[in-house]
Amino acid sequence: MKVRIKYFVYPQFQWALLLANVVINLFLFTFLSVRVQLFFDSLLGAGKSAGLNDGNAYYQFLNIQKDHLRAELGIAVLISILVTSILTLWLSHRLAGPLVRLRNHLKKTAEDGVYRKIKFRDKDYFQDLPNYLNQAIESVQKHESK
Repeated sequence: MKVRIKYFVYPQFQWALLLANVVINLFLFTFLSVRVQLFFDSLLGAGKSAGLNDGNAYYQFLNIQKDHLRAELGIAVLISILVTSILTLWLSHRLAGPLVRLRNHLKKTAEDGVYRKIKFRDKDYFQDLPNYLNQAIESVQKHESK
């Protein structure tokens, strides 16, 4: 039997988290790229201060290293965005799942007037929430029946 897992259980929330993840990654790598560029600029300045002419092998070497580092940073950006997006989606699923389940449970209770105990999946966050909610409803029901 094939089990289908729906990872976007609360799409608005989860897409917002994924977008924030991508923006943070891009900001971080942009900042890093600027710092690397400043580093290479200082090395170029050191060559000029040492009186090296423009065709010197030192400058060619620096340009090769800078181009190589840019390519490596590009690969790192893609891998980082992919890995952190997968982790963000997984985490958001564990966060949003219980909230969606709670929302749907309360909506059903409001519609039919019958409260059924709620339980979350074993690996979901907020494991204590169903117990507190179930206890609160039982307490209200006891007070109403008096």
